[in-house]
Amino acid sequence: MPFVYYDLETSGLSKPFDQILQFGAIYADDDLNVIDQINLRCRRRPEVVPSPAAMLVTNLGPSDLEEQNLSHYEMMREIVNWISDKVPAIFIGHNSLDFDEDFLRRSLYRTLENPYLTVRYGSARADTMIIAHALHHHDTDQIVVPQVGGKPSFRLGPLARANGINFGEETAHDAFADIVATLELAKFMRNASPVVWDQMLSNVNLEGIDKLLSKSPLNYFSAVYFGRPYGFAVSEIGRSVSNAKEIALFDLAHDPNEYVNLDVMDLIGVLGKSPKVIRVAQANKQPILMPPSLPGNYLKPDVPDVPELNRRAELVANSTHFKEAVGEALPQRYSPRDQSAYVEEQIFDGFFSDEDLNLMKEFHAADWGERSGLVRKFSDERLHEIGTIIMCEEAPTHVTETQLDEHRQWVSYRKTTTDAVPWLTISKAVVEANDLLNANPEQAGKIEEIKEYLISLAEGIFE
Repeated sequence: MPFVYYDLETSGLSKPFDQILQFGAIYADDDLNVIDQINLRCRRRPEVVPSPAAMLVTNLGPSDLEEQNLSHYEMMREIVNWISDKVPAIFIGHNSLDFDEDFLRRSLYRTLENPYLTVRYGSARADTMIIAHALHHHDTDQIVVPQVGGKPSFRLGPLARANGINFGEETAHDAFADIVATLELAKFMRNASPVVWDQMLSNVNLEGIDKLLSKSPLNYFSAVYFGRPYGFAVSEIGRSVSNAKEIALFDLAHDPNEYVNLDVMDLIGVLGKSPKVIRVAQANKQPILMPPSLPGNYLKPDVPDVPELNRRAELVANSTHFKEAVGEALPQRYSPRDQSAYVEEQIFDGFFSDEDLNLMKEFHAADWGERSGLVRKFSDERLHEIGTIIMCEEAPTHVTETQLDEHRQWVSYRKTTTDAVPWLTISKAVVEANDLLNANPEQAGKIEEIKEYLISLAEGIFE
């Protein structure tokens, strides 16, 4: 399957409320040869207050945020059109499953696009940072991992340079430069450890994981917790009854005889206890699962010998009650989530109907004069609210004066409120800038420029 290597530069770290400012991507075949590429930038959305720290790291000035040719909506349209010609593909970046994927998904949602674009039509998702973790755990000699503060660092820049890839800090934090380095890192890891590379690519979807787990009841699971590597000998012990992509793994360092006959309520308690006896692998997040031939170098010291591990694994595999009870316990381990009052945080409050999905397509295909009427047809209130925001930002002449006035008040509130809100306001951003100034006096000129820009947003200079 071909790959879409991509990276984002954003206005901040809040996935619901910040925005993408740059999208860089490379389309490569399954042998990692470049076929196509794209590099897009857009303007700041009116309600978004950029993080001073993000501006400092990415070296973006006010003109970079205010004078781009594309609006955020227009850039997202170009991204969707470019991606739509590339699927099915494996969407991959560095630390993308933890950040970029969710950020992109929420940005699609906030522009009336299908938020599940990167997993539709047989596509899958991968992460070069997770693959680097896998090499570090299971083929340690094949990758150099730099140490920062006494812990292994998997940041793209240090990791790439440690393994002979030319990627200076002066070019880092540009989305396209980052993705070029990510592709080179992927080539290095594929050549350094083909066995680990191939297994990790197999782990991008449930089909590949099932293939691994069906071969042996004993396998190995690795993860990084608080910057430290850990390895576990495990046996699958069920799937969530509400989500087949949640795979429960029993840690074979523990004696399964103590757990196989527990009921659902007892197992809910076990799932929440520490140290964990049952670990959960997310099949849609490329878990580091390896066969018995690759046990890894970070197993806990109390792991039994292999014959005992096999005995315990067989016991777990043959316990029907245990599997069924764990499957029922998994979805009950979390308390129900309260609905947010903000539309940006309501992305997971239900799937859109087929009728609304078709209306979303019609919206993008129509001209601006027709779109306001289509917005009124959405049955999902989330889409109606998002569509109205888009209309006010992109085509103010096609909305009513009442809608436009309400939108202006909304934008002003978003930027200037002193309420306890989950997004960055101007006042909070200025405090952040002052903290940066105290910590980085050598960059005083740049930070003062950022502060002046932030204060100007309150005056509506750039609206």
